[in-house]
Amino acid sequence: MRRVALFGPPATGKSTLARWLSTELDEPHTDLDDILFTPQGPLPLEEFRRQAAEITSTGGWIVEGNFSKLADVVWHRADTLIWLDFPLPLILYRIIRRSLRQLAGREDSAQARRLTWSAAFFARRSLLRTAIRKYRANRPCYAQQVAETAGLGVEVVRLRSPREVQRWRQRTTKGPAESRSRAARHTTVTRRNCPNPPGPMTDHRRLRLMTILLAYSALASQLGHHGTTNRPVAGAEPDVTPRPS
Repeated sequence: MRRVALFGPPATGKSTLARWLSTELDEPHTDLDDILFTPQGPLPLEEFRRQAAEITSTGGWIVEGNFSKLADVVWHRADTLIWLDFPLPLILYRIIRRSLRQLAGREDSAQARRLTWSAAFFARRSLLRTAIRKYRANRPCYAQQVAETAGLGVEVVRLRSPREVQRWRQRTTKGPAESRSRAARHTTVTRRNCPNPPGPMTDHRRLRLMTILLAYSALASQLGHHGTTNRPVAGAEPDVTPRPS
């Protein structure tokens, strides 16, 4: 595993996982957003494709980004394609939690400084509404494109939860770090067997409860607007699609 393409909805930890892979595999990491968006505005598609193709023409790389129009110059050149396919309620929870932290001034970033309550939650193209709309529209298309990529011999890793991401990371880790991961798993199990009694509601618990309520409220509102039909995703993939022998 030296050429890794990674994609998924917002707030699924793409950048965190990509940076970890870059360190673990000692390969350069590129976020396609950093290429597309320039101080002068977004690049034209042909220039965007050219620069992406230049990056993936090297021996090893870690590239993250949700750009289906680059599949032939990114996904098809990878030896491993990672799809962070988290459930929509969890994605909404994470978006709301991150937005609340940014609006409260707990994060100092360009996005946090630009964010407003309307842009996060209430506008027609708010972060929440956009996440729901794109999830419903893009996920079936992703399933089809992932199947086509697997047919070219690319190993597909489909991770459906943070726990699956953690387990996959532990399997991927090599050397002494693997022992530390096993020890951490053992410690976690031990703590679950000896739970502490619940304490008073802290600020963190209040934030989590508010986030969950907002996430489900946004989901219910969007489903009510578009209808409640829940169609299965076409072309569903197994967790790991091995290369054909």
